[in-house]
Amino acid sequence: MARRRQDRRQSKEQLALAVRKHFNGAGIQENDAIVDFIHRQRRPPPALDVEK
Repeated sequence: MARRRQDRRQSKEQLALAVRKHFNGAGIQENDAIVDFIHRQRRPPPALDVEK
């Protein structure tokens, strides 16, 4: 049975709190994430070893 619309929706404040808690609990430093992202973008993709 479906719930009423007002019961299944979250307010913006509740959503923002849930997102903030999620990212605060992730345990990653912003600088580490940026450096890792740039490194992966500049590195050429690995060659596939396909034996025929």
